[in-house]
Amino acid sequence: MGIRIKQVDNDVRCEEREPAFVANRNWLRGVRVFDIFSKTLLAAALILAVGLVYLLVQLFLGRVDAVAALPFAQGLVEVLLWYFVFHEVHHVFAAIADSGTPFTKLAEEGIRRIGMSLLLLAVAELVFQMLAEVIAYGVVPSLIISWGYGSVVSDWTWRGIDASSRGAIVVAVGSFVLPGIVFALAHVFAYGRSLQDEANHTL
Repeated sequence: MGIRIKQVDNDVRCEEREPAFVANRNWLRGVRVFDIFSKTLLAAALILAVGLVYLLVQLFLGRVDAVAALPFAQGLVEVLLWYFVFHEVHHVFAAIADSGTPFTKLAEEGIRRIGMSLLLLAVAELVFQMLAEVIAYGVVPSLIISWGYGSVVSDWTWRGIDASSRGAIVVAVGSFVLPGIVFALAHVFAYGRSLQDEANHTL
């Protein structure tokens, strides 16, 4: 909270003033989009879970192979992780609005959880690619480092090199950059919170 000194008829009064981003609550309407989107992702995860259970039953009965169930498993994991990302984004903004400052423990912990979810997304994509190679070719694929982002197998195919057919998985370093940035942002919020606590104790 800020303090504004107001003079009325030679009478000096002190009034509390909220920070601008709290006083103007119009931006909070956009925050609800994250909540709606996270609930939509949760519904999609439930649909994928039902499909995965059905395929696992078919796999147990010998009617399908593991390759058919793998995309549903990967989709379920990735949709759940994206759900956690948008769910935490909504809670971070809600915590900022409730406390009147971005430098709170809730916001800091929420940002850390967002970074962890993004990191798990990059790892999950790599793990499922390796599982697909093992199931399809029966061998553990080798790893190739790439400075790209996302599914770089398609990049190698675009260059005329089919990495999957060679039993290789391309590790996209760019997929791990965003989680690193989010973790760094969490440290910034932690430092800002410590400075704010020190200022409050000083006052």
